[in-house]
Amino acid sequence: MMKLSNASNGTAAAVDITTTIAMCTLLAMGRTRLNANTDRMLLRLVIISINTGLWTALFALFTVILHVVYPGNLMYTGVYFPLCTLYCNTLVANFNVRSYARGHDQVYCLPIIPTSDSYRSNRQSWNPQPLQVGITVETSRVTDSETFPMKTLADTHSRV
Repeated sequence: MMKLSNASNGTAAAVDITTTIAMCTLLAMGRTRLNANTDRMLLRLVIISINTGLWTALFALFTVILHVVYPGNLMYTGVYFPLCTLYCNTLVANFNVRSYARGHDQVYCLPIIPTSDSYRSNRQSWNPQPLQVGITVETSRVTDSETFPMKTLADTHSRV
């Protein structure tokens, strides 16, 4: 069972590294130096693919190393269990970073909320605006009289 676990994690690390190198190579070959915006976008895509593939490959590789070095110990589980979450988070991060890849400098900005007491005394530094949301709900009711026969009050009393 240990060989199967090491083989699967080793394969996952190798696939992540191979995919990252292939993506970086193909994106670097696409740079023409004729259009600065295209070259900037390709460079940003290289950075994104390195960040995505690097973390998943490192976690899979650390899992294999810890599993081989400490075979009777469960130390590898500290790196193995977050691996699935890491794959999901890199997918979500790739969805969130699309505006950065298109050329926008800011990926996602949250408003800064002051937390210290010195900022709370000065209420003018943070003034949240109310958010107006309109919700409309439309409902309809469809009844099929053949499938669900309507019972009257007289029908229920006649059976008693």
